[in-house]
Amino acid sequence: MNSVPPQVLAYSVNVSDVRAVDISADACQEEHLGDVPALLDEVDALRGELNAPSLLSLPQLPELERFASGWGRQLLPASWLTDPPESVVLASVFHEGG
Repeated sequence: MNSVPPQVLAYSVNVSDVRAVDISADACQEEHLGDVPALLDEVDALRGELNAPSLLSLPQLPELERFASGWGRQLLPASWLTDPPESVVLASVFHEGG
């Protein structure tokens, strides 16, 4: 049985940019993925669609499709697109300043 070493992708988002930190057993790489102002309209449209219960029952969600096949792919490091992991576990931790 081949054991695949764990790999972690953590995101850092501030008011200006989105960065990903790709952490594996033998390396840690940080990559700039995009500028927050350029992503705001896209994120807002996607959140609006996903937060509308009446839309979630439709056979197609245009904003989700645009995210999955278009602009959302820029939020993954190039290495994850060319050599994707076997499985992905999503978790989130939010910190809100106040």
